Amino acid sequence: MNEYSNKIKIDYFVSWIANFGVVPLFRSILLRLFPLALFFLRRISSVCFVLEGMKFLLSLVIFQKETLLPGPEQKVKIFLILLQLGLAIPAFSNDQSPVSPNDLLVSELPPTTILLGLGEHRQLILPKLERFSVSNKDCLSYKFGKFGQKKGELWILAKKTGFSEIVGQDNKGLTYKLQVYILSKRDQLKLQEVAQSAELAGWKTSWVGHNLSINGKIRNFNDYLLAHQISVSIKERGLLNLSFEDEVAKDIIVSIYRALFENWVDYFRCTYAGMSIECSISESNPPSASLLKTLSDKYLVQFRPVADSAFKKNYRAKLRFFQLTRADGQYFDVGMENLTTSLGSLFNRNALKQLIRQNDVLLQNENVELGLLAEPEVTFQLGDEIEIKLGDEIPYQTYNTEEKSTSLEWKFSGLQFRFKLLKVGEKFQMHYLVSYNRSNENGSSAGPSSLQQSKEEASLFVDSKKPTQLFQVGMIALDHKKRGIPGLSSIPLLGRAFREEGKSQVFKRVSALFMLEEEL
Repeated sequence: MNEYSNKIKIDYFVSWIANFGVVPLFRSILLRLFPLALFFLRRISSVCFVLEGMKFLLSLVIFQKETLLPGPEQKVKIFLILLQLGLAIPAFSNDQSPVSPNDLLVSELPPTTILLGLGEHRQLILPKLERFSVSNKDCLSYKFGKFGQKKGELWILAKKTGFSEIVGQDNKGLTYKLQVYILSKRDQLKLQEVAQSAELAGWKTSWVGHNLSINGKIRNFNDYLLAHQISVSIKERGLLNLSFEDEVAKDIIVSIYRALFENWVDYFRCTYAGMSIECSISESNPPSASLLKTLSDKYLVQFRPVADSAFKKNYRAKLRFFQLTRADGQYFDVGMENLTTSLGSLFNRNALKQLIRQNDVLLQNENVELGLLAEPEVTFQLGDEIEIKLGDEIPYQTYNTEEKSTSLEWKFSGLQFRFKLLKVGEKFQMHYLVSYNRSNENGSSAGPSSLQQSKEEASLFVDSKKPTQLFQVGMIALDHKKRGIPGLSSIPLLGRAFREEGKSQVFKRVSALFMLEEEL
């Protein structure tokens, strides 16, 4: 009994120790440390994934093949990957995007252009490339890695200037095309410098085969000079698609016009297209060679001689001949400058009525009559000689003393006006000749000397659409007056008894106004 009771006490003590001693302690430690150990294990695996990705991207940049854990340590990585397989698979499945049906139809990628200088080598990473061919092995040598860390590495070396094409396929049948252009070191360096200068100017550059394509706008004069430097530098290897902004081209053309005007050049015309400015000049009267060279060097303009007829345009000359007359033949000192009016209004319709109405008091006080003698308008071209006559052809009797006979000659009596217009710079130079022919007092004589003539010649500058008073001529003329009984005075022979003829002196002042207009 005592032995049995002692055994029970021992077992109870042991169970007490098991329940309240070591076992609870181990359980407590396990429950507390197991989540920390699991979290730490997951952290290590995540770091391995991130670090492996960083190393892989770095290897693509420096074209090296490295692994995070080489050799036997690969087993550790495999273990960690399997441990996180339950989390990794859903994550990767969520990141994958569905494949487009169009992607499955692509069997050939667009060709890639590679530009090499003579003696230059290049490394290409094509990990999925299985087979390929090189079209021109004389220009290009190559080496392709098929095994180990160098698998997918294609090394090419430029041996000779020319062109070669590399065509290959990957394991899925996708075709690669590499177009390799090999230039001399000098040409390659020149193209690279030009491309850099064009990009600094804000222009877009691209390669079309072995040619450099440049697109953009010329925004100032420095861009204009740079564009022409590039055009000369890469004349055979450049595809320039540059064009002016309108204001830039107009400023350059204005500078060219100003230089030509200052040197008295009459006939020229400048236009622009793309990045070029072209000026047409007179073939018969071109500017001096030194002036053309100066403008060509400064503004890079091209001059093209053309026929003079290409520059000629029509002009319209409007003339107004006003006449102030005093019937008693006395001299008067009233001219157009004394009348209240403006020269521009004298070219309007009904200008004479308005002029008389405004100056009625002055005309009555001076006993002067105002009239419009003629208002001719003529269309002409610069350089043409224009003649206007105001008067009549009058017969004159001439006597031949040897034959003792008389003959009849017709001569012009009246106002004759000739002028020629030339363009000098921005203005028009007018040269004119005005002559007044009148007969003697009795209207006939024994010879041509009976015709009295006075002339006036002058030159002046005129502006377009601005009226100008050219001249003012005062003269004494004979006024023939016939009075008679109507009907009876017209009877032959007997009518002389019923009519009266008389002559009187009249003083006249003729003023000529001129205005020039350009026809569109």
